[in-house]
This record gives sequence, structure tokens and C-alpha cells, in this order.
Amino acid sequence: MTVNQQSGDSSYNCSDDGPSTVRLTPSTTSYTPIEGQTLPTVTCSSDCNPVCTYSWTKDGQSPTAGSDLQLTNIQRGQTGVYRCAASNGYGSRTSSDVTVTVKYGPGMSTSISPPDTTYTRTEGDTLPNITCIADCRPGCIFVWTKPDNTNFTASAVLSLGQLDRSEHGTYRCTARNIAGESTTSVTVTVQYVPGTVTLFPPDTTYTRTEGDTLPDITCTADCRPDCTFVWTKPDNTNFTVSPVLSLGQLGRSEHGTYSCPARNVVETSKTTTNVIVQCKYA
Repeated sequence: MTVNQQSGDSSYNCSDDGPSTVRLTPSTTSYTPIEGQTLPTVTCSSDCNPVCTYSWTKDGQSPTAGSDLQLTNIQRGQTGVYRCAASNGYGSRTSSDVTVTVKYGPGMSTSISPPDTTYTRTEGDTLPNITCIADCRPGCIFVWTKPDNTNFTASAVLSLGQLDRSEHGTYRCTARNIAGESTTSVTVTVQYVPGTVTLFPPDTTYTRTEGDTLPDITCTADCRPDCTFVWTKPDNTNFTVSPVLSLGQLGRSEHGTYSCPARNVVETSKTTTNVIVQCKYA
């Protein structure tokens, strides 16, 4: 707050007296600037003999000498009630209150409660409500946006409840008011059990003659997190840590049923394929 001293009205020639009504120029008594703006200079004056001295106070704090109230690049901390006092040896009077309410956007204040920004849950688990918070004047409105960028709810609270795999992704909360907007986000990872294990080619039985070549067989499943695949031999020993079963040229020892478990941290699912190796006789 910068103030400049102003002398009394030189045309005032009455007998010695205290200050008359303290006038404001401009006469506006309420301002609602956005943070960073500059207010017009407010000057106070009064008819005094001898001339008055002037000072401005904010919320009754220590006065600053001068008749001019100058608020440049205004900040939120300058919100308050300003009053000008005119004084001489015969008394003092104060002006009308000048109310300054500084509006400001959420800036970097946007946050969430609880403060976790990542959640990993299994399908069917319940996610706690997540509340978006921001320091704004006037108060912000909040909008949560889904992972597909569509608006989810015009509320500060994200309430997903019992989770489905379709709710996997990053949710963004935008806090917005007349002075600006800010966004924060939370990522929800929904894990789920492996779906049906499928084979490519899809055949589940192969009949070949010893010495024939079997095509590679690939095992797949819908999983989150990604599954590992381990092909198991007919004797129940692991054959290969890979989704691909590659037997190549067949020997009679490779006859039997091969299984492909799909496994992640949630559960294991599997399918099987039969490889029938017919003996080749001379």
C-alpha cells in the first residue's frame, strides 16, 4: 500500500476548525479485483484549517501516512477494509470504508484427499471416496473427468465404489472459478483375473505321425496385470516360460496333453491341447 500526502484545500479560509467530512475520489467503496490487477488510486480529502494530515489503515492496522491509496499488482493478502483518517490540531475524522476483495484462482493449491495419487485394486474391491480441494476466491467448482475424457461428475467428490475393470485409468479433477483453473489427477489400476485362455490356431487336438512338424501354438488371455504363460509337458513338468508352444518335428515321446496356465498376481487360468503322435513303422 503506497500513500501520498495531500495538503488541505487552499481556498478554505474559515476560522480554525477540525476536518469536515472526509471525501473519497473516486467515490467507489467496494472493489473486487482479480489478483495481479491494479486498482485506481483512491484519494481522500477534507476541508481543514489548519490543513489536515492524512493516513490510511487496513483492517485497523498501523496507519500509513498520505492521502492516496495505491494498490498495484494486488495480491490476495491485500483483501480487507481500508479507511482514511484526516487530522489536524482540532480533531480528526475518518472516511467511509473501502472494501477490497481480491479474487484468485486455484493456482497450485489443487490437491486431493486422501493424498494418494495412485491406487491398485482388484476388480470388485471398493475404492474410498476421493475429494478434490482447492483454495479459491470465489469458491471453485469441481469437475471430475473420466479416463475417456468425458465428464464424470460436477462434484468435488469422486465416488467409484465397487470397482469394475472398465473403471481402470486416470481421473482428472479440474478446479475452476472466474480467476482461473487448475487440474490434478489420480490413477486407478484395476487388476482382474485372467479371462478365458485361448489358443491360436484354435485346435485343441492334433494327430500327427512321428516325424511330422507341428505348427507353433500360441496361448493368450485377457489379464491385468499382464499374465505369464508356462506350457506344461504331459508329465506335468514345465516345458517353456512362453506363450508359444514350439514342438517342431515330433517324436513319440512328445505324445500327450499339454496345458497352458495363464497366471498373474490375482489368479491362474489354463487351457489344454492334446498332441497325439502316431508311431511310424518301417
